[in-house]
Amino acid sequence: MKTILFALMLALLAVPGALFAGDPPRHEEANWVDVSKLPLKDAITIRKGNGAKELIMFTDVDCPFSRKAHEWLNSQTNYTLHIFLYPLNIHHHSHDKSVQVLCSKNRIAALHTALAGKEIGSEKCEAGEKMLARHIAVARKVGVHSTPVFVTDTGVKISGWGKETQASILKN
Repeated sequence: MKTILFALMLALLAVPGALFAGDPPRHEEANWVDVSKLPLKDAITIRKGNGAKELIMFTDVDCPFSRKAHEWLNSQTNYTLHIFLYPLNIHHHSHDKSVQVLCSKNRIAALHTALAGKEIGSEKCEAGEKMLARHIAVARKVGVHSTPVFVTDTGVKISGWGKETQASILKN
């Protein structure tokens, strides 16, 4: 029996694509998002310049990679950034900080403060908890599991942070 299973596995490996054959569009769909279905009105929106290039970002205020991405984005010009907060479980205070950001009168300033690792100085509120629940629901619908994740205005989903990400997020 073991010999037959081994022979079958070898045969599958010998035929290119047989073991992992599937519908190619599914792979592409996993990296594409229908931007028109995202509730951008719920996002924290930052506009620089004339905001010609639109970008969506899923971020965790305590994630070091998200912080680097925000730092780089702050040095860029001419874009509109829609931010959904997605606190990761490994960052124990991120949920509370995210709620504080969403409860702040000036969410953009509070977000910058949180990403700088400083105290936000606002209280948590029920409306912020509800808004964060909506942000998390959007992130899950998009398939976010880590941060940062970007979605370009053409729907291309890009996960992680590095030079490759920098080169592609404002160009796609």
